[in-house]
Amino acid sequence: MDDLNFAGPLMDEARTRIQHGARLPAQMLLTRALMALDETGGTADAQRAELAQLFMEIGEPERAVYALGAQPNVISPTLARHAVYEAAAAFRGGTPPVNASSSFMRRMLRLPAFSAGEIRRVHAEMGALLDPHAAIRGDRPPIITERVYTICMMPRSGSNFLVKCLTDTGVLGRPGEYLHRNEPTALPSIAARFATASLDDVMAEVMARTRSMNDVFGIKLHIGMLLPLLVEGTFMHTLAPGKFIYTTRDDLLMQAISFVRAQMTGVWISKNKADAEPRFDFQRIHATVAQLSDMMTQWETFFALHDIQPLRVSYEAINSDVDAVVAEIADFMQIKLPGPTRFRERRDTLQRDAMNDVWRERFLAQIAAPVA
Repeated sequence: MDDLNFAGPLMDEARTRIQHGARLPAQMLLTRALMALDETGGTADAQRAELAQLFMEIGEPERAVYALGAQPNVISPTLARHAVYEAAAAFRGGTPPVNASSSFMRRMLRLPAFSAGEIRRVHAEMGALLDPHAAIRGDRPPIITERVYTICMMPRSGSNFLVKCLTDTGVLGRPGEYLHRNEPTALPSIAARFATASLDDVMAEVMARTRSMNDVFGIKLHIGMLLPLLVEGTFMHTLAPGKFIYTTRDDLLMQAISFVRAQMTGVWISKNKADAEPRFDFQRIHATVAQLSDMMTQWETFFALHDIQPLRVSYEAINSDVDAVVAEIADFMQIKLPGPTRFRERRDTLQRDAMNDVWRERFLAQIAAPVA
């Protein structure tokens, strides 16, 4: 009996052991079945999917990832997604790796500090958007990685205004938050419109349809939007070969104040109408400073672990001379602008008023007050 056929009886026996609660013997049998498939280069999709599902039943998601082989999304995008997220969450939760030298575990070692709970929550969100299309096998555009850039944004860093200007050059793509899971016009709309079953499908459609006429593609991400790209492995063959721009803010306290005000009022861009009046909240601003610091640490960790040297752009630079920033980005991308830009003259620029300065003074006065 060849090894490929030998895997079947091993899985049958393992299934019986699972039914009787004998997890360890089942694990040993399934591991032998996986070795049998790998030794022969076995590519029987149904058998690999069955083996992966059995590994999941005994709480072995990393082995389930290996069982699905080199093209897991071809075999079962839903099962593949479940396995990789659960394996990532288990690793983050302290479970030692089965194979620390595998390409999958090397990918996990390059994750920023996402928690196990956060990884599982993102899996639920991605599954809700993509699993309904798992049975659809449509032709997708090819993924082209030339002239690709990613805007790695911090909140309230002027990135919304910046991407409007970049888009309006006509030669720097149309960078948007295409992977925003909770924005109806972003990922939910893309998944529904193009019946995408995997993140690879999503990126293929977005990268093909939002390039500028000179084939430049840009995308804007906050660190949470990056998580599924890293966990699922899509990052390496889509955005990794491109360039990275990091937008942040020199004054962290003012950034936190701006973030808190936007959360209170619902005014994230200048054209929005306020839903409520903002009120000074020391504790909330203090907590937001810590939250933003953690996000910056995650970005810096991501850059370090992926050997990325981003172009760093500050809110203050955008506010002072956005045309110079656009020119700097064009030079970074080695793209020639059609001519001089005059984006500084626009009125729909950055949000800031005297209230931010008043809140800053109140916060500093309160935190510096002597303790009784």
